[in-house]
Amino acid sequence: MALPTPLQAFSGVPKNTASADKQTIIDGEKMTGAQALIRALEDLGVQDVFGLPGGAILPVFHAINDDTKFRFTLVRHEQAAGHAAEGYAVATGRVGVCIVTSGPGATNMITPIADANMDSVPLVVITGQVGVNAIGTDAFQEADIVGATYPVVKHSYLVTRAQDIPRVLAEAHYIARSGRPGPVVVDLTKTAQTGEMYYSWPQRMILPGYNPTTKAHGRVISDAAKLFAQSYRPVLYVGGGAVRSNASAEVAELAEVTGAPIVTTLPARGIVPNSNPKALGMLGMHGTVAATAAAQRCDLLVFTGGLGPTADDLTKETVASCYGDTLAFDAEEWDKIVAYFTRTGRTVTPNNRKQAMVPVKGHKVVNRHGTAPGAWFEQDGRCAVLMPGVPHEMKAMWQEEVRPLLLARQNCALHSLTLRVLGGESSLEYQVRDLLENANPTAAIYCKTGECEIRITARAKTDTEAETMCRAYAKKFYDLLGDAVYDEDVAGLEETVVHTLQRKGLTLATAESCTGGMIAQRITNVSGASEVFGYGFVTYWEQAKAKLVGVDPAVIEQYNVVSAPVAAQMALGAAQAAGADIGISVTGVAGPTGGDAVRPVGTVYLGAARGDTVYVEKLFVSRPDRALIRARAAQEALVLALRLAQDKVPAATKPLAAADCRDAAALEALNAAFLAE
Repeated sequence: MALPTPLQAFSGVPKNTASADKQTIIDGEKMTGAQALIRALEDLGVQDVFGLPGGAILPVFHAINDDTKFRFTLVRHEQAAGHAAEGYAVATGRVGVCIVTSGPGATNMITPIADANMDSVPLVVITGQVGVNAIGTDAFQEADIVGATYPVVKHSYLVTRAQDIPRVLAEAHYIARSGRPGPVVVDLTKTAQTGEMYYSWPQRMILPGYNPTTKAHGRVISDAAKLFAQSYRPVLYVGGGAVRSNASAEVAELAEVTGAPIVTTLPARGIVPNSNPKALGMLGMHGTVAATAAAQRCDLLVFTGGLGPTADDLTKETVASCYGDTLAFDAEEWDKIVAYFTRTGRTVTPNNRKQAMVPVKGHKVVNRHGTAPGAWFEQDGRCAVLMPGVPHEMKAMWQEEVRPLLLARQNCALHSLTLRVLGGESSLEYQVRDLLENANPTAAIYCKTGECEIRITARAKTDTEAETMCRAYAKKFYDLLGDAVYDEDVAGLEETVVHTLQRKGLTLATAESCTGGMIAQRITNVSGASEVFGYGFVTYWEQAKAKLVGVDPAVIEQYNVVSAPVAAQMALGAAQAAGADIGISVTGVAGPTGGDAVRPVGTVYLGAARGDTVYVEKLFVSRPDRALIRARAAQEALVLALRLAQDKVPAATKPLAAADCRDAAALEALNAAFLAE
């Protein structure tokens, strides 16, 4: 049984006008709900609104006057208002806003709402609704627009109180533009429009379950890159998300580096100029022959995500249709889903049945780590495999189920080995340029913050033979790069640091200022970190540096908090306070403010203490990007930790005897040495 929509549910609730109209918030400017809506749109920075008046929304239109800060465009049909707002959002990058009345006015909006949902266009659709006491009575021009649009919106609101209008508008605007953009419906009762409220701004949003993903998981990117490196005829299929991310330059660069042609969806047309030789045009019935042929000739399509229970999870249905397949309910999968929800103390909802639908001609791919099974489709020797988007589920399914299926079908074996290398891409590429031209094994460089990956891929008759080829070719890189290659097939430097400390029986402590705990976070992301890491001090204030890790306030006063003497005392103090073998410290100017002529934004001092010696390093990040400066500082701190754990003297550091960390002359000499550079 389908769950009732908010409007259906509300229609069965007894209405008490007196209690509904009672105001408990008295701070702010008194006004009507309609006036509050106009004011909220202005405070959100909305510049253009499209719409058509009608009886159930007239109070809002009466509140629009010559002093209103946004421009209102009157259309001749509600559908035109929706499409105009949609086009405005695509053209400007802003959230499109439209206002229409209830009943047929609101239902005329379903087409543009569905279109915006399909194309991920941020849209806030404000519709009129009958009064609270009339809901559920089949009143004149009453329509359940919340229920009607439920399958094709990102979210929807039924607003019954005037006081809720500013908060709802703030939330709707945020939901529409954040994460994967989409349309949000705000169904506004006439009671809320005419009721009195107290307006204040900004509003505190209440979105406990809304946590949009805005950054790709590193391992997902890594796995995707590995698949890319193993492909012999890759094609870049680019959608509207790349346009909204302003990724035109990145798409063009990726195509250039990989040699892959570019095909696009309709919303992504123009992301690279048609003059670009890699651009084949738009895919599909109305696309170019070249683009469609490039996609049709591939014999394997891999999809991640879109297997969830929500209305916008359409991947399985769409691929099934393209492969001439249908979906059927799998009772065994449903029992697993129910058992999973019961085990985790959650309540299964009817829409979760969608996840139990599996291919009829193809077959399901077992998910042993989540609720959504994958799917395998095949037609005329061409395959499509669908996996969940959740990183740990996808990776496990790939290793346990999908990779064996693919290996069983191929007439050769592919093996990859990834070297993690410290240093920048340009200098690295110059050192190993001759090794990048080989046909088999192949090698490619992927740039990271403060380091690079070199992915070596070999093709052979057997996996053992391919692995041997990779290993032999990797030795050539080791011979050229030495200890700049710090590990193989690890998620990051922190993993190598933790494993090295474990192997040597050493412990580590950190004292962080500008990085604010980033080093400790990276270390504790590694399983087993508790064996080697017990203390992490975040000493942002000068008082914290003195109290927690024993930095002398006189040293801060004399040399500045961002200085070599302070970094030295922080590192030694962290090791002593924690009883650790190694202490690491970071202090710097992350910006965008706080810099001066001696210490401009991007200046960072790092300390590393072990035994009777403290090593100090100065780092300067020329690009004034706060996130980049902090990331580079955390990366360099981990490099120092690794070198000390390896019993090596860190490069580009100046040593200071631990006993001299309190000696005025020694600190003066250390500071002068760095300032002279």
